[in-house]
Amino acid sequence: MSQPHPEHKNNFIISIVDDNADMQRLVRAMLSADSRLVLLPEINSAEDAIRSVEVHSPSLVILDHTLKGEMTGLEAAPLIRRVSPSTKVLLFSAHELSKEVRGEPAVDYYLPKTKVCELLPTVLNILNRVL
Repeated sequence: MSQPHPEHKNNFIISIVDDNADMQRLVRAMLSADSRLVLLPEINSAEDAIRSVEVHSPSLVILDHTLKGEMTGLEAAPLIRRVSPSTKVLLFSAHELSKEVRGEPAVDYYLPKTKVCELLPTVLNILNRVL
């Protein structure tokens, strides 16, 4: 099991997990607007995401559904939560997964990529619940 979040004075560690380099850059650019968000290097597979969460215990994982490797984001969410129970999971996907997300308690929030302009406010809303 991981240690508690390494948050320091309202700083939050964020992990971006997406197999699309352009989307990784877009998410990083959007989140960089808030200096309280400390962004880990991007990850493109669920398996690497789980290992990274175990090491870094981020405040939030922004998780795409379709990833490189054997596992989807929805399948990875409970494993992420298992290695770091206090890490929040935002499923951020181009797929319509509203029904599937309702059945997965490890996913704290679902945001379709068609609403990318809502990403930063959504992230801040999730993190404000942590405070």
